[in-house]
Amino acid sequence: MNMIPRLETKSMETAEGDEATIEKIVEQFGNYHTENKQLLAGVNGELKTLRDQLSKEAKEREELELRMSRRGIGGNGGDGRLDEAKALAIEFMRSGAVEGKTLSRASDPDGGYTLQDQLDSMIQDQLISISPVRAVARVMQLGAGVNDFKLPVGRRGASSSWVGESSTRSETDTPNLGMVTPPGGEIMSYAKVTQWLIDDSAFNIEAWLNANIADEHAFQEGAAFISGNGMSKPEGFLSGTPTTDADSARLFGTLKYVASGVSGAFPASNPADKLIDLVFDLSSAYRAGASWMMNSNAAATVRKFKDGQGAYIWQQALTAGQPDMLLGYPVTYAEDMPDLAANSFSIAFGNFKRGYVIVDKLGTRMVRDPYTAPGWIKFYIFKRVHGAIADSNAIRVMKFAAS
Repeated sequence: MNMIPRLETKSMETAEGDEATIEKIVEQFGNYHTENKQLLAGVNGELKTLRDQLSKEAKEREELELRMSRRGIGGNGGDGRLDEAKALAIEFMRSGAVEGKTLSRASDPDGGYTLQDQLDSMIQDQLISISPVRAVARVMQLGAGVNDFKLPVGRRGASSSWVGESSTRSETDTPNLGMVTPPGGEIMSYAKVTQWLIDDSAFNIEAWLNANIADEHAFQEGAAFISGNGMSKPEGFLSGTPTTDADSARLFGTLKYVASGVSGAFPASNPADKLIDLVFDLSSAYRAGASWMMNSNAAATVRKFKDGQGAYIWQQALTAGQPDMLLGYPVTYAEDMPDLAANSFSIAFGNFKRGYVIVDKLGTRMVRDPYTAPGWIKFYIFKRVHGAIADSNAIRVMKFAAS
């Protein structure tokens, strides 16, 4: 056997092909090396960012631990439960768990101290019903330098007669003149607030206080316009004792009533007829511009009444801001009117601009006192208001009684 190795030779064409292959391999290796360098640089950058973040978090944790480990003013005193909560919080940040303990917002020491509440910048007040008597009554404004308000009222009483050309003229009756001086007083509020609360509050404490007191004053004066006794307050139109006497026979300032026919209620049969009686008991001279006044409970009862054809006599307002209508007259809701009860005067009908007068003296004023109690601001808010019946023939009321 021939053991001499054979020497292989290649042509020039084959050698040139191998050299091209080697160059291509070298080029690919160089590209791979470049890509690896870029990838390694990116990884190193991400590692550096992560190390910086960990270092920052460690520093913040140390600062937090330092602040939480400080003693309060006064030495070693303090709330032990708060110290325990701090230790638990630190342990939770370190390990993500607390051995034998749980954190909960239900308890301040168990984590509740770390919670923050968001306080709305606007205080939502409960709505109150303010009497609309001012909207239907006559309102007078008195300025400075005027002591009191007096309203001359013509009581009528004039008489006349027919005469011929040459007949003797006899003297006739002269009309009477009365004078109404509405009683009243000062409605006031005296509120006290710390200066710190005013300075540090997220909302305007003074504006909120003023608005609340204004609502309170309006609420109280509305009740006085209906049932006030005239003692350091207005005299309400229901403060007297209405009678069934005719306009010509009643004492001035006394209203006339129409009975519902049933104690504390309307009659079961044709209840709307009583409302019609009330309307036409008022003189036609006053019916132009007249309106109803009742509270929501009474309105809920009347709202169900129907005429002989089964149609409701109450017409709901179709446009916002317009009043409901009852028998062709607008309805004023006054929650200070009494509920339906035995012998109550729960529904009024009349021309209130002729029948009741309200007198404001100088309007609402406020005195702000930061001096008499250092550290506190006192707000004295007051208003002088008067009111009384101006014409007792202009208003009728319904008495819920048999007669």
